[in-house]
Amino acid sequence: LDIDQNFLSGVFSVISEQSKHNKLVVISVLGIQSSAKSTLLNYLFGCGFSMASARCTKGLYISYMKAKDMDIVVLDSEGIA
Repeated sequence: LDIDQNFLSGVFSVISEQSKHNKLVVISVLGIQSSAKSTLLNYLFGCGFSMASARCTKGLYISYMKAKDMDIVVLDSEGIA
């Protein structure tokens, strides 16, 4: 997975500038292709990442949510080989 570091830095900068909290938590799951990573993240955090039989995540999907005392960024990425 090849992600432009400037893009990710920009995303996190905007989130931290607009956040009312001092704590930003980034969560991701690594695993092989078709190992239910998106399903797990949807179940734990209610992200709404696409899931379908024989469908694999391509690229990187980001879900952002605010909790009581922190902001949470959940990253869903394609499987590793």
